[in-house]
Amino acid sequence: MKLNVYGLTLLTFLNLVFPALGLFAFSSVAFIVKLEVYARKVVFINMTFSLACIAFFYERVNGTGDVVNYIVSYENYANRSVEPFYIANIYEAFYVSWYYILYIFNKLNFEFQSVTSLAVITIFGSLFFINNDLYKTLKDRNSDRLLLFKVFLFFSFFSIVSSYKTLWAFSLVYLGIYQLCKNKKIGYLFIFLGAGFHPIASVPILVYFVSKFIEFKKKYLVIALCIGVFIKVSSEIFVRYLNIPFIGDKIQSYVLGEWANYRFHENGEYIKVYLIFSLILCVFYFVYNNFIDLKKIKQSYLSRYCNFALLYFSFSLIFVGFRTLEIRLMSVGIIFLFPLFYVSFSQRTVFKKKGVALIGLLLWFAVVDVRLFNFSNSAYLVGKGLPVNIFISPVIRALYE
Repeated sequence: MKLNVYGLTLLTFLNLVFPALGLFAFSSVAFIVKLEVYARKVVFINMTFSLACIAFFYERVNGTGDVVNYIVSYENYANRSVEPFYIANIYEAFYVSWYYILYIFNKLNFEFQSVTSLAVITIFGSLFFINNDLYKTLKDRNSDRLLLFKVFLFFSFFSIVSSYKTLWAFSLVYLGIYQLCKNKKIGYLFIFLGAGFHPIASVPILVYFVSKFIEFKKKYLVIALCIGVFIKVSSEIFVRYLNIPFIGDKIQSYVLGEWANYRFHENGEYIKVYLIFSLILCVFYFVYNNFIDLKKIKQSYLSRYCNFALLYFSFSLIFVGFRTLEIRLMSVGIIFLFPLFYVSFSQRTVFKKKGVALIGLLLWFAVVDVRLFNFSNSAYLVGKGLPVNIFISPVIRALYE
């Protein structure tokens, strides 16, 4: 089954008028139809556009999600007369990209939803771009679809539009590190921008530079997990860093304070633990059954990238006992593992022993953000009620207004 230029044009027109319907159509095409390189680009661009439109019209209610605090920060700029590139305090210095985006959009009198749309474009754009590049390199259709499946079912759209700053930062760093592994200097720009959205993005950046000198070994996973299990009881070692500006406050909150502890009186906490546990189990299973073998990767840049990804995952395990850090480093940081899984599936090692392979695939499919299906959550309500804000047509709305 093929899709010609006329079919792409017709679907693009549908997508411009009704983005939600266009998203369904193009995502179906991406899974079902074998596309040429140019057609894949058109499909992914349209899907990104659809998601950005839906994000723009999606309204949250009940004061839920971090996006509520983002809006407060955004509105503060309306009452602030500052010069461009002015940093008011040390907090803004650690989130410089984020605050510049807020400043610029505010001065241009854009609605806050424009910030959300840009975040969605960056996040899904980076995922689709690298997915497409992997396909061009490895030419593996099955691995391509498996990774697309994970993109849609792990990164819950509702979760993204609720709290996207960390994922926004990671998506830029993800793109930057991937480019640097291909010896493309533009990668430095992406990691610089990503680090400016959230300081947690400095972790994968540091691991990337360390990965240039250290080769991953299986024992690192076990050692890191053991440290992660026991480090919580000796977290007092972090007290000596409390006097460092900004960093001390984060240690107080995320290592020594309430945000370091899992809260099992909340139902959502079980989902977070499920995500972390299933991901740990999946990676361990893949590594120790040789589904992921760096020596078998023919492309040098992918070998470098996968070495980074495994070292990053190992480092993340050290903080498994600290709730907020681990959710960010591992649950959000799964974005750095996508090429790792793509390569492992494309090598076909995973399919050599049917019984072992079946367990591996089941574990991989189990790493899904089940919040996507939790529609009873009051945080998912929208201002005008489903499905008005989701299926609205920006073109018809513009003509009407």
